[in-house]
Amino acid sequence: MLEDLLAALHEPGAIHSAVAAAVCDACRTMLDVLPLAERLRGHVSDGRIMVVVETAAGQRQFDPRRLL
Repeated sequence: MLEDLLAALHEPGAIHSAVAAAVCDACRTMLDVLPLAERLRGHVSDGRIMVVVETAAGQRQFDPRRLL
């Protein structure tokens, strides 16, 4: 399932709400910081897929491929 979500993040700056909602659960598991209301922005940077977690305190990011 996560592989399909990652495939949807194929363009720099792409925003996919379904992907954001699904990856949000992964973020919560990995980082234990997010309520669903927080915004996620997926983008490709230097060939790496990163999920950027935008919160009031700033940004945190991780590579969701670590979950595979």
